[in-house]
Amino acid sequence: MFTHSEIWAALDKIAEKNRLSISGLSKKAGLDPTSFNKSKRVTGNGRLRWPSTESVAKVLACTGTTVEEFASLMLGRDPEEGISARLPMISFRQAAVDICFDDAGFPAGDDWKEVTFPYHVDRYAYGLEVSDDTMLPVYRRGDVLIISPDLHVRPGDRIVIRSHDGQMSVAVLRSLTANSIEFTTLSPSVESWHVNTRDVDWMARIVWASQ
Repeated sequence: MFTHSEIWAALDKIAEKNRLSISGLSKKAGLDPTSFNKSKRVTGNGRLRWPSTESVAKVLACTGTTVEEFASLMLGRDPEEGISARLPMISFRQAAVDICFDDAGFPAGDDWKEVTFPYHVDRYAYGLEVSDDTMLPVYRRGDVLIISPDLHVRPGDRIVIRSHDGQMSVAVLRSLTANSIEFTTLSPSVESWHVNTRDVDWMARIVWASQ
């Protein structure tokens, strides 16, 4: 998810990197010179005006900017400094026994360490280090799972789930309704099971794993 100010800031940064005014960038992209003027980013009645995907595509094409670089600029990062990210990380064992998350499943507290992750991920992502071999054959001790608490979970996703009693599990989401959640564990010998949604604190999608 990105904001109105972030996408306009990225366009301003592209203009700056190419030693152009924002009007000059518009002209270079084959657009009306006033297309990106700051006075046009909000309408007279206060409604936010967004650049079209077509105009953004023309800017990327004429300046040789990749989509990945544009995304980095929206997040306030300089793509020339690389796409690595610094993420909070904690072991799965410690996360299961300490108060390391807020009510929505985002990292909280002082027990987290910071690590450098070699890929760009969303700003809310964090790492969980597998503490033992109970997740074999999928994950083994020392593997790092990158979790995004900001993404919607979907059937088929591998997820981390935390129950009201503090138990944390890694599973595959099979179905989700207003009242019930169905999972399967990572072990092929265990069948799926259902829980009431009222018994779950939060679920978060696993977006990457070192294996």
